Amino acid sequence: MFLPPGVTFGENWAEAARRVAEVVTVAPVERLRGAPVPGLGFLGHDPERPAAYELVAPPELPRRLLGPLADAPWVRRSEAVLATVEAEHGPVDLVHGHFYAACRHLPALRRRTGIPYVVTEHSSKLTRRNPDQAVTARGVRIARAVYRDAAMVLPVADSLLGAIRALGITEGRYRVVPNPVDVDRFHPPRTGELAPPPPVRLVCVARLAHVKGVDLLLDALGALIGEGADLTLEVIGDGDLRAELEARRDRLGLAGRVTFAGRRDADAIATALRHAHVFVLPSRWENLPVALLEAQATGLPAVAPDVGGVPEVLTEAALGVRFRAGDAGALAGAMRSVLDRIDRFDRERIATTARTRFALGTVAGMLEEVYATAATRRGAAP
Repeated sequence: MFLPPGVTFGENWAEAARRVAEVVTVAPVERLRGAPVPGLGFLGHDPERPAAYELVAPPELPRRLLGPLADAPWVRRSEAVLATVEAEHGPVDLVHGHFYAACRHLPALRRRTGIPYVVTEHSSKLTRRNPDQAVTARGVRIARAVYRDAAMVLPVADSLLGAIRALGITEGRYRVVPNPVDVDRFHPPRTGELAPPPPVRLVCVARLAHVKGVDLLLDALGALIGEGADLTLEVIGDGDLRAELEARRDRLGLAGRVTFAGRRDADAIATALRHAHVFVLPSRWENLPVALLEAQATGLPAVAPDVGGVPEVLTEAALGVRFRAGDAGALAGAMRSVLDRIDRFDRERIATTARTRFALGTVAGMLEEVYATAATRRGAAP
C-alpha cells in the first residue's frame, strides 16, 4: 500500500487492510530516516519494521511539456519498490494507492508489471467546492486516466462519488469505502473515569488553514461567551495561520478561554476528546473528515458544517448539529443548540454508531471484498 502523503490517517488504512491481507506499506518522505536499501538510495527500510518502507519522491518534471512522460521517474522507482518487496515478501497481487494525483503513475506501472491497483479517493479538489483548491482541466484528465485503468476506485463518501461523476468521469468501477477509525484508541471514557468537569470544554481538531474555518470558530465562541456562556476551547493542530489565529483570539479577549495545543499524536488527541464535552469542526469544506469520525467514536456530540460527507455522518439530532458552512453566526447558533441540551446526549450511543460504521474491522470487511475482486484482474488488458 502506497500510504497517502501528508496526512496522519494513512496507518489506519494500512491496519484495516492488514486484517484481510499481508500488507507492505510504502510511505513518501522528503528524506530517509532509516538506512537505504542497498543499491537504491531513494528507498529506505527499517529492519525492525520489515513490512514498512520509505520512498523519496523523485524530482518533479514539467507535466505541461512532457505530459504522461513526466511520471517516468515515479514509474521507475515504483518498479524498483515492487521488485524489492517481491524479493523480500513474495509476489505482489495488488497495489493500493490514495489520492488520484499521487497515483497518476499507476496506469503506466500496471502496464509494465501487470499488477492491478485500487485507488482510495479523498481529494476535495474534485468537488469544486473547496475554497482553497479547485481541480484543473489537467487534473480531471489525470483522474480520468487513473480511474479508467484501476481495478476499483474507492471514494470515501457518497458525496465525493457524486462529485466525481458530475465532472464527467464515468469510466471505472466504484465503491464507497469510508475512512476507518481505530476504535480501540478512540473510545468513550471507561467505567470509573471521571466525567469532564465544568466549564463546558469544546475541542477542535483541524489544520490551521483557511479551509478549516478556525477563524469562524473564534468569532462564534466570542459571541457565545458574550452572552454569558461558560466555555473553553482547545484547538489541536498546526499550520501557517497559527500566529494570525492566536492574534485574533487575543483581539477577541479569549486568551484565557482558548488554547492552541499544536500538533498532537493520536493517543493525545483521543485523551483530549474523552476529556471534552463537545467537538466542533468549523470547516468551510470537507469530504469525510477523520477528526469528526474519531470524535464520534469517543461519544462526543458534534457541531460540523453541512457540506461534503458530513451529512452522511451527522445523520440525526442525537449525534449533533450541522450548520451552514462559512457562516460564523450559523456556527454560533449550532453550538448554542448543542449546549442547550448538552446533558441529553448519550455518549455510548454516539460511539456505538461510529463503531458500527467506521471501525477498522468494518472497513476491513469492505476491503476484503474489494481486494478479492481486484486481484483477479492481474494482467488484464487496460
